[in-house]
Amino acid sequence: MNMADKLSIREKKALVTCAAKGIGREYAIALAQAGAYVAVVDKHFEAAKLIAEQIEKCGGRSIAIGADISIETEVSEMMEQLMIAFGEIDIAVIYTDNCIAKSIMETSLEKWQGAIRINLTSMFVTAKAVGMVMIKQGFGSIINTSSLAGYVVSEQPQAAYNTAKAGILHLTRSLAAEWAPYNVRINSISHGYMDCEIRGRDDAKHLLERIPMQRMGKLEELHGALIYLASDASTYTTGIDILVDGGFRCW
Repeated sequence: MNMADKLSIREKKALVTCAAKGIGREYAIALAQAGAYVAVVDKHFEAAKLIAEQIEKCGGRSIAIGADISIETEVSEMMEQLMIAFGEIDIAVIYTDNCIAKSIMETSLEKWQGAIRINLTSMFVTAKAVGMVMIKQGFGSIINTSSLAGYVVSEQPQAAYNTAKAGILHLTRSLAAEWAPYNVRINSISHGYMDCEIRGRDDAKHLLERIPMQRMGKLEELHGALIYLASDASTYTTGIDILVDGGFRCW
């Protein structure tokens, strides 16, 4: 098999969670553009439906599923719908992101638990449900999503968010070790400061000075890591995180 064939994900069945906007939407569209059949999952079903329709209009194949991935029963229902539509799952991109920019002293227990539930528990619930299917079928690639906040403490106070994102990295490694014997790979992608998230922030100039490439990332610059981990080019890769940050951690 040549490299172009190894990198191909054409005809593979994929799901992307929290895919109605932002990075989740970008991942869903990128997989569809590469030829995968994509399930756009989001708790806002109508918004997910619009993305699926957009993919279809551009020549791709997609379905929309409404599900809050922090709720186990909804994830189970999501998996049932996926198996009816696809019959199998090759790729699962588990994306979720909700930042609470508060110091610990300003963070109530309820807010803390909410941040962990949305950013980390939802990853566990969804990965477990997908993993059960992939282990049974004997193959699959799961791609979790973390962020630069899982590596470094932001100057902006956001301890709950940082903790959740760091937890995703270790959850990924733990599940990779558990599921490797079943030919199920789990990796993650961590994004640095992306233009769509930072534009207009008062500290944007300061952040640029800390990035060796001297610019924010573009969402399409996440595509390479995504396709590599989703494809057969990465069949001996599991338990790693690809940090797409413009070199932020070099300094």
